[in-house]
Amino acid sequence: MCEYYIRISDHEYLADTYIVITDSLFALKKITVEKENKRKQEVNKIKEDEKVRYQKAVEKEEKDRKNYLISKCGSVNGTKLNEGKMWLGMTDKMLIEVLGKPNDINRTVGSFGLHEQWVYGSLEKMELYYFENGKLTSSQD
Repeated sequence: MCEYYIRISDHEYLADTYIVITDSLFALKKITVEKENKRKQEVNKIKEDEKVRYQKAVEKEEKDRKNYLISKCGSVNGTKLNEGKMWLGMTDKMLIEVLGKPNDINRTVGSFGLHEQWVYGSLEKMELYYFENGKLTSSQD
């Protein structure tokens, strides 16, 4: 068995004080380092597994949304909505699926039917969508 001597201090009253370190302490340190490396690997594996689970959840959510839109609006319109597309003639409910609820709705009712102006965004970046009887007729940004 090897023994190593380490001087504790340069102070005069401790000048001859040494610690004896044996091979068993070096072995203990090696085991501790190995355990720490193993723990780091386990943590990294957990993080990677979590990333994979999150990505799968996102993919499932996207697939479920597309299937929902197709079942609700048909294959052609559901696919367009899933891609975030808008078109003249789409319904007000379809626009909500793409953009969410508007910040404000201005309504005009007359003998011609119901006209609505939907307002999205803020004063700096405002988007306006115009509906006649629930169908998109024009937009302005």
